[in-house]
Amino acid sequence: MKRGRRLRWLVVGLAACALTRQSPAGAQVPGVASPVAPVPSASATGPGAPLLTSPATAGLPGAVPPAPLADSLQGQAKADYEAARLLYDSGDYAGALLKFQSAYRATGDPRLLWNAAGCARNLHNYAKAMLFVRQFLASQSALVTPEFAARGQAFLDAAEPLTAPLEIESNQPSSSVFLDDELLGTPAQASQSRVDLGTHRLVVQARGYQPYNETLTVLSSTTLHVTATLHALVVPLPVRPARPHQDHPNHGARASLLPTWVWITGASVVLAGIATASYFIFKPSAASGPLPGSIATLRF
Repeated sequence: MKRGRRLRWLVVGLAACALTRQSPAGAQVPGVASPVAPVPSASATGPGAPLLTSPATAGLPGAVPPAPLADSLQGQAKADYEAARLLYDSGDYAGALLKFQSAYRATGDPRLLWNAAGCARNLHNYAKAMLFVRQFLASQSALVTPEFAARGQAFLDAAEPLTAPLEIESNQPSSSVFLDDELLGTPAQASQSRVDLGTHRLVVQARGYQPYNETLTVLSSTTLHVTATLHALVVPLPVRPARPHQDHPNHGARASLLPTWVWITGASVVLAGIATASYFIFKPSAASGPLPGSIATLRF
């Protein structure tokens, strides 16, 4: 157990040095600002990544260095960058990470990705730090010199044993995958991610389906495969209540039990009775002459 812990801390230290080591001569690597804390050794695990504030081409023969970050950024991006530096210096790496990301979205300067990777590394979120370093290396920017490319690749090699590849398979390919409440995208997009060692919460959800929830425990760097089967939601059909009669609440329920022919027959009988009664009521009297002892026939 102790040997395993020592090996893990050694790997962590190597990952830290990949972003913070100095040149062989002991001089600062061109393009990197002075460390905000002492540069850690190979066995150190604490914070101390230097922030990238000037271009990596500074100091190269014949190279015209671009303006430093503080001078090249403007408006809200510059305000976010300056706030990130203050948060980083105070040890608030989570807040600094958000500000560096905000400045990068506004400008696309890859130097901000390197700083974001340093924040994620100090938070021990190696999977996210690897993502930022990969973006930095894939930017094809003039700022990514061979020196920085080697440092970035060294960090990726050292951090890889501390993460595991993630594979998500689902019966709903367009569903959304969340890891620790952070959106990874569709199952195909999430399968391109890596996850840190430890315990994580995975949620896969899609419209009209019950969410899939699982707690992941990552103990090694082997591929973690998850099969998420989503089940459709069952929606009950609405039941239409019977409309009762205004005067008799149960009249409508009783009437609906009688067949139609009963109503037709009953109506015929009622009409026949009305016709018969009308005949006898309005039939003229049989006596046409005057009544005996009367002067005339009375008609009312």
